[in-house]
Amino acid sequence: LDKNGNEYKVKATDAGMISTAKGKIAWARTYPDLRWQLKSYSDIIIFDYSTKKEKRLTKKQKFFAPAFSPDGKKIAVVEYTENIQCALVIIDAETGNEIQRLNAKNNNFFRTPSWNIDNSQIVFTKSNEYGTQLSIYDTETGTIKEITKRSFENIGRPVFYKNYIIYNSPYNGIGNIYAIDINTKKRF
Repeated sequence: LDKNGNEYKVKATDAGMISTAKGKIAWARTYPDLRWQLKSYSDIIIFDYSTKKEKRLTKKQKFFAPAFSPDGKKIAVVEYTENIQCALVIIDAETGNEIQRLNAKNNNFFRTPSWNIDNSQIVFTKSNEYGTQLSIYDTETGTIKEITKRSFENIGRPVFYKNYIIYNSPYNGIGNIYAIDINTKKRF
């Protein structure tokens, strides 16, 4: 959308989820293995608004749900390997090189990461057979802060807003947007 509210098409993509920052769009694209029919990869694609060029940032990875940092220098991705190992991986937005990694424990599966405004924290959901919870990963200290207790509530697409985490959920039986105070854990 432009400043006047007019919508225009930037690019047709195969993206399920996109992330944007500093004039670039990122998404994950599936590539089949050329030799093995049942094997595939999920790599990160970057599209630059100014040059109108698309670039495959990673090669032969298993990266999903990319999220640009607000400064556009890093991308948080969820890695899910063939060995059923999950990790939150931070990669360089120019080179695709790994910068930082948070390996999942206790059979957790990470989903939908999103950065805070100063590029120091990532909110994400983590799920296992005991339920799902909202968590915040501090990229500077390497610590995790649990925002919710585990439950079987379907929590989706969390984002930071001031001192809240905003997310979608059918908590009361209808899909709604909720906010939870990071400090008090009170839900609205």
